[in-house]
Amino acid sequence: MGYCPRCGEHSPYREDDPNQLAEFPPVRIPIGSRIVPLPADLEDGAMIQYAGCLFTVRRSGDRYELLLARVGHS
Repeated sequence: MGYCPRCGEHSPYREDDPNQLAEFPPVRIPIGSRIVPLPADLEDGAMIQYAGCLFTVRRSGDRYELLLARVGHS
């Protein structure tokens, strides 16, 4: 089965090794993206759940950078 962006099932991220989370580059999303609708008022350090994973938000110019914090729903 393929990856489901709505619920995060079959995520490309794995829970096996917590140290591996730091190895993933941030996901960069333009502010105002129609594909990934995030609020324009997110602040640095905010935690959001997206695609079944928990991310920390960092603002970089006209983009958000989502840093993987935890894999899974719990």
